Amino acid sequence: MFLSQRTLAFPSLSATSAKIFKSQVRVDEWLLVLFVTLLPCMWPLGTWLLGSYVYVADAVFIAACTAWLARILLGQVSVRAGWFYLPITVYLAAAVASTFASIDPHASLRKLLLELYLLTICAVTHNVVRTPRVLRKVLTAWAVGAAITATASIAGVVLFYAGVRDRMNPLIRGFGSLPPGNYARFSGLFLNFNMACNYLSIGLLIILTIRRIRWLGRTFFWLLVVMITISATLTVSPGLGGLVLGCCLWLWADWRKEKPFRAKLALFGGCAGALAMCIATMISPTQLAQEGIATVIARHHLKPSSRLLCWEAAVSTVRQHPLLGEGTGLPIECPPYLRADGEVEYLLDAHNSYLNIAALKGAFGLAGFLTIAGWLLIQAGRWSLASTYDVIVTTLAIAFAQGFLYQGLSGSLEHTRHLWVLAGLLMAAIEIRRGELA
Repeated sequence: MFLSQRTLAFPSLSATSAKIFKSQVRVDEWLLVLFVTLLPCMWPLGTWLLGSYVYVADAVFIAACTAWLARILLGQVSVRAGWFYLPITVYLAAAVASTFASIDPHASLRKLLLELYLLTICAVTHNVVRTPRVLRKVLTAWAVGAAITATASIAGVVLFYAGVRDRMNPLIRGFGSLPPGNYARFSGLFLNFNMACNYLSIGLLIILTIRRIRWLGRTFFWLLVVMITISATLTVSPGLGGLVLGCCLWLWADWRKEKPFRAKLALFGGCAGALAMCIATMISPTQLAQEGIATVIARHHLKPSSRLLCWEAAVSTVRQHPLLGEGTGLPIECPPYLRADGEVEYLLDAHNSYLNIAALKGAFGLAGFLTIAGWLLIQAGRWSLASTYDVIVTTLAIAFAQGFLYQGLSGSLEHTRHLWVLAGLLMAAIEIRRGELA
């Protein structure tokens, strides 16, 4: 009766159109679930367009966004109220200001569209995930996506050691800056190793969650844990420090009251592992491959990695353009770096989210980004696994902290779609928990 009355309030819509939308009242929810499932399927279902990689999941999200807007026009849903839009608006305003102040406004304008798209992903996810039922489906979709990524990686391993290598094995994407050798480095269906590891590190936490609240059977749980751990390890990415940190923070939150000593050990182990991986990213793997670890340690002389060189270039850019940055989306030209395989690489971003944002959007943009992060973590409250919704909110908060904030130290991840889904999903879970408590 409610839907009929609301539909009649829009006489411009035909009765047939209203009937179609009424029968598909949750189509936006299902499309969002499909979007989350397809997030890791970047290759081969995509292409480069306007300087950014566009793939099939983007088309699904646009459809989900359209369906959600249609429901708003029909009066079936309303835009969620709240202060969460304020930090998002601040960050977007910084990107707009940086675009107009850019040294190349035309190039920055194209990237501004990407910034707007990513923030739209966050806002729409926050609005569509409004009930425990939808929240459960989206979390399950992430677990399915992690399983797809892990399966692709393990299939690549099997093919690699069966002798299918080089161009015959499209799942192999080289070695990056690491020394080449008789080992496989995979990224699933992602475009690079770091994105795959980042996605899997969040997926592992989500699988721990859905097992904890009895949404996943024991057999499938352990199968997924083993598959994801193997495939994440095969990325040989600095993000492995985030995977360790996230799992240890989760155990710390679980054991903090009943097993305080174990909780402290888990916290110490997670922080130590994360710090060790962060330090490792600063050392040149080319030097280690050429001289050997023992020789390098004996000489007490370490050469900087390509990341450290990019950090220096980004800091130089920040000094030249401190307030609004050089321009949204512009490349940061890092010094040429000789890789261990003999090739010279020219990296074009800071390989650090904070420095990348500060260099391109200035202090205004970095403040906006940190405001979003701070708002989410403050609203998540004290980490606890005491109840179902505490488990979900705490896990998503830990995933955000390790996936976006920690892994952002060694990678420019601010344009990664699944992280903005995670931000919107965390805020949605916080709102659902408030509703359930009320």
